[in-house]
Amino acid sequence: MFVSQLVNPYKYTIYPGFYESCGPEGEKLIEYVEKEWKKEPHKGELPLDIVEQTMRGGDKAVEYIMAVAGKATKEKAEFQRLVNDMLCYREFARSFGWKVRAAQHVLNYKWGKDINELDIAATLLEKSLEHYRNLVSYTKDTYWYANSMQTAQRRIPIGGDDGKMKTWQELLPRYEQELANLRKNTKMLRAIAKGEYKENKAEYKPLRNADVKIANSGAGAWKTVTLAPGVRLFEDLDSTITALAPELQGLKAIVVNGKQQRADGTQLTFSTAKPIKLLVGYFRDDQMKYAKAPKLETDATANDYGQAEPAYTAAVKINGMPQVNVHTYSFAAGSHTLLLPKGYLLLLGATNDEVKPRDVALSGNDEAIDWLFY
Repeated sequence: MFVSQLVNPYKYTIYPGFYESCGPEGEKLIEYVEKEWKKEPHKGELPLDIVEQTMRGGDKAVEYIMAVAGKATKEKAEFQRLVNDMLCYREFARSFGWKVRAAQHVLNYKWGKDINELDIAATLLEKSLEHYRNLVSYTKDTYWYANSMQTAQRRIPIGGDDGKMKTWQELLPRYEQELANLRKNTKMLRAIAKGEYKENKAEYKPLRNADVKIANSGAGAWKTVTLAPGVRLFEDLDSTITALAPELQGLKAIVVNGKQQRADGTQLTFSTAKPIKLLVGYFRDDQMKYAKAPKLETDATANDYGQAEPAYTAAVKINGMPQVNVHTYSFAAGSHTLLLPKGYLLLLGATNDEVKPRDVALSGNDEAIDWLFY
């Protein structure tokens, strides 16, 4: 994993059933660090305990197999492959263990704003890289690929699109880059603190509406509204927008019927003369009444329109409802029908403009800290 994924896992629409089914009750790293800062009691398995056990297990694996090295009387080549496997396990455990510890200090910075925490994180991340380079050396001539990475469905750490990024060696430059980015951004934060850096606050301009013709008309026609605080996006619910990303201001959204969405899902038939991106809002909640956001782990079609990752996280606030992540669905010129899952979701409009992903952070908490690695 990238450190950015450890410190902001919700950006990647993590699938709760995966980690809930893989072990007993426990805490994610972001939960663990938050509880540490709030002096709250912990519950179940804890992330730092797990990486410590894993690293210890890797060391023991090498210790035990080396204890019988040289004693094989036949199939010696196969025995050496087993030795190499144990070395791989140890280096993988050490690499990930130090990365988790680095992520802990990054999250400490998020809560305490002590820049020294980022220096500690960089040191630990360098240790992680040392062990990852060892892993690369042990695998480059002995493994063809990491089998689970041979798919575009995999999004963590990165997709295996077009048969790429399926070996440990291919990922090494990406991991080196995240450390370089952390050091660069830490240097910038220090300059800001000393008054030696003039920070250019990003100006986020509203996306322009695309010309889209919606097929259904007459009775039951879709009603559109211009996105702004105070607007209702459900015809049968009283909830109104209380805040939204500047990029979404002014887009022509479609007013939906929540009861119908829960019963039948959402179907939109439309045509466009130019390529567009359709913006769909998914509520960050696992309750059955909310439509499930695209997840490649459980749906092989979840990136057919480039929608797998959210473009804007925490981008819309609606009173009485969960936070909203916005995903973009890309369509070529022509006529299309889009089928979306059952449950509440938002049809926030369409644009021809480039959509630059970011965390809007309307949740009221500090902005997600993964920007340190970009």
